[in-house]
Amino acid sequence: MDVLTIIIIVGAVLFFGVGMIASLSKSLANSGLFQILSAIRQRAGEGDEPEGPRSLSNCESLYLPKIHKDFPAFNLGDAMKNAKEALSKHLEDKEAVKIHGITLRNYISHKYEQTVVFQAAAEYKEDGKTVQKRYLIPYIHRIGNDERPTTASCPHCGGQIERLGEERCSYCGSILVNPLKGLWRFGDITED
Repeated sequence: MDVLTIIIIVGAVLFFGVGMIASLSKSLANSGLFQILSAIRQRAGEGDEPEGPRSLSNCESLYLPKIHKDFPAFNLGDAMKNAKEALSKHLEDKEAVKIHGITLRNYISHKYEQTVVFQAAAEYKEDGKTVQKRYLIPYIHRIGNDERPTTASCPHCGGQIERLGEERCSYCGSILVNPLKGLWRFGDITED
């Protein structure tokens, strides 16, 4: 055999061998074996990959128009900043806290109480491992005190104001200036 034939044979073996190895590694990665080995490695303390969810559900385009209908002066940026501060305070006993993001997750409106729900992803160290979790942060606006909701009436005709954010009385059409006042506060922050 001449040298050229040997080079061609060796090249073909290498070409097909590399292709078979790549195919085999793809098969292993797609099988559950790869995930099982990763989980075992992580439980054994090898690697420092974060556990848990990493994505957030942003529903801003769905809920922000509804919030602005009820609260025309609502500032989403300020509310998110306040939510981040509330979550930081909630996690102050954790080590190396990083808040990766906050999104508008939900808006729930009842007659006397409205809740803007934020979702946040946070990472921290726990028992020497990096942990990443999602949290729900309710930002609640309630009209009146906790015992009894407050109702408002039109200063011109006395008709009851039924909806938060109404600009005109539904009975006489008079212009209303902020008839239903309330305070914003954060509810209990929970893991999502």
